Amino acid sequence: FNPDDIPNFWDVTPQQVKLQIKMLQINVLQEPQMLWIARLAAVAPLPSGWTKIDDHAFICTAWAHQEDGFTHAESPGTPYFRDLLRSYREECASVADMQGDVGCVMEFKDQVSGRHRQFDFALDDFVDSPEG
Repeated sequence: FNPDDIPNFWDVTPQQVKLQIKMLQINVLQEPQMLWIARLAAVAPLPSGWTKIDDHAFICTAWAHQEDGFTHAESPGTPYFRDLLRSYREECASVADMQGDVGCVMEFKDQVSGRHRQFDFALDDFVDSPEG
């Protein structure tokens, strides 16, 4: 797996991944091995005809589909990632102790400095200093 092969992999923020964690109902403390699915969902491009709407007044995100004129509470890709998550949960259930040393930490690229930083979803904060 090479993250540089995935478009926008380093452009995603912890907040965007947290939105997907919430939508996919991933428990970061019990299922940290599932965080990669939330990240992929966060960087997945929208299909043609869809737009993302961030409503900062109500602190929510919605997706609008131009063809049907409706606003939807979840991304059009969410059903795909829910199925992927369900399949991976089933696969992990058949393997003893999948957690091992997996933690709730994910690497992100700082958009200002370009430096890679570690974000801990259990602590809801970066666990390294921005200076390095």
